[in-house]
Amino acid sequence: MSSNRMETHAPSRPIVAQSNRTFWRFACVPFLLSAVIAAVWSLEGRRENGYGTTLLMFAIVVMSALGMIYRTAKTVGDANVLKICYVFLAKLLLVFVVFGGMWSTQLRMNTDVLKADQERYYDEAGQLARRGFDPLTIPNINYPGVLYVYGAVFALFGENAYAAALFNAFMILIVTILLIRVAYRIKPDRDSRDWTIGLVMLVPDVILCDVMTSRDALAMSLLSIAVLLVAAHATRNDTARSLIPAALLLAPVLLALAVVRMTALIPAVASIIVLFLIFRSRVNLWAMAIVVVAAIGLLIVAPVLSARLGGYHMTYAKLISLTAINPDQKFIDGFTWTKRSIGRLLIARSAVQAVLLAVPRTIAYLIVPLPKIGVDWKAIARGEWGNWQRLLTAMSSLLYVALFPFALASLRNAAAKRDSSLALIAPFWITIFAVASGTAILHERYRVMAVPLMCGSIWLGRMASRRQLLQAYAVWAACLCIGTVAVALYKNSLL
Repeated sequence: MSSNRMETHAPSRPIVAQSNRTFWRFACVPFLLSAVIAAVWSLEGRRENGYGTTLLMFAIVVMSALGMIYRTAKTVGDANVLKICYVFLAKLLLVFVVFGGMWSTQLRMNTDVLKADQERYYDEAGQLARRGFDPLTIPNINYPGVLYVYGAVFALFGENAYAAALFNAFMILIVTILLIRVAYRIKPDRDSRDWTIGLVMLVPDVILCDVMTSRDALAMSLLSIAVLLVAAHATRNDTARSLIPAALLLAPVLLALAVVRMTALIPAVASIIVLFLIFRSRVNLWAMAIVVVAAIGLLIVAPVLSARLGGYHMTYAKLISLTAINPDQKFIDGFTWTKRSIGRLLIARSAVQAVLLAVPRTIAYLIVPLPKIGVDWKAIARGEWGNWQRLLTAMSSLLYVALFPFALASLRNAAAKRDSSLALIAPFWITIFAVASGTAILHERYRVMAVPLMCGSIWLGRMASRRQLLQAYAVWAACLCIGTVAVALYKNSLL
């Protein structure tokens, strides 16, 4: 099917006809459950700075989430989407109560552990808010946007770990809503499990980032929102729909991404350009040209903007030379490497090596930190955050290893049919290759930026035939086996 023709599908399960529920009838049980979550959190949270305003933020987030989910269910014509409200409540229980408490305890520890990025962002964002957001008070940092975002959250809703976690959870909900709207337009046949795309909110990597004051969580949400706004416009059945509303939403999102993680702007802008090229027949050419030129312009001025807000004055060439291709030896020596380390082996020393290593580095990014995760199970039982962090990361890797063939199958289908599924699949592969090629070290936390788009690609893989899925699993298993043998030989000095 040509990309110029979008599938049209009359909803077979209209929400009103099927459930005949008003918003308030739908929301009564979720409201009660959210009140229980708030009450449980209050046992510990009432001692936090800004407890009252954070509790107000919780109520606002829950109300907004239920409204967005209900409206989305009506828009896509599937009452099963209402189940996502319970996914979101489970998400809040995990990030706000269970892991949020561990993270809050971690922040109060007066040890060297607090030198990690996420802990520093928490302290420095609070300081920036108390100093009136003066750029001159910002300590040395590459991209200062993370401090402004969380500083604003602290100023409005209380300076505590829970306010940041609520903000992150709400951002990934927006990503999920956009993902549903795009995915439901792509998949022509509706089934009772389509709503499971909402489980992206419960991917362990996503939960891990959302608990913390994390630049990776912000970059993931902003990058995904930017790409999905364009994808949502490109997959509309109404070809006369103006691009202006999407562009007005896109502008602040890309601006925020530029100051939160400047390098993440590269796959975002690249994905937007590719989407416009794929769906050019469905977008006004002049409007498309204006958006593309503005996005490229932002890409160019992003280093200056970041520096004006208190960050380092960095250029893309300097960033790539420092952290991606042939990085400075001091940077490399700052990490603990084992003898014949695979991580050191996969560091690109030239642009050619970066291209050649893109595929093996992508596979490695999906797998690390397996097979060795170094979890202390007694510490897990005690609720120590560092060990839970390693466990959640390993759980994500297991999930990716198990389900990635669905993404391979969806890629094969999209390449063969050139249909509207490219709206999710093309941005995913652009993003994951950018993550794999854009950093010298294999750090699993960076892969989270591609997770929502990867989940969309995996979800679309359900449309593949059984034969196609078996072939994808065979190819994936062969890659893993060959890689395992090669690593074993290298580790034993046989290669």
